[in-house]
Amino acid sequence: MDSKVYKSKIGGVFIIAMLLVTAIIYVGTMNEGKGALGLCIIAFVWLLIAFLYFAIDYTITDKELIVSITRGYQRKMPISQISKIRATNLAMSAPALSLNRLEIISRSGEFFLISPQNTDEFIRELKSRNPNIFVEI
Repeated sequence: MDSKVYKSKIGGVFIIAMLLVTAIIYVGTMNEGKGALGLCIIAFVWLLIAFLYFAIDYTITDKELIVSITRGYQRKMPISQISKIRATNLAMSAPALSLNRLEIISRSGEFFLISPQNTDEFIRELKSRNPNIFVEI
């Protein structure tokens, strides 16, 4: 089977939070007469968001689920060790840009919180490689 790569879903809460941060920075710096500084900060924040969007991905290979944030950070879980996938809205820190997340749990209790685009396809792809995965959606 070929490897499949999924990008992180971007959730509405994340977008609203970033728009709110943008508005606060804009209003705060404009009131202080530092509009140029505010625009630079806003540009930096949005570049960071774009970087995160393009940097976070979830790769399903024949044997592993690989969660990556750029090439510098990767976590791997053997697909054969995945015991359960369940939907969650946990707000824990995770390589996910949405609160509409999946908790991927291994037999040893290790877990990942991720938010892949096209969740149904992602789950089908994992189950095609390990039909013993229990799905709780």
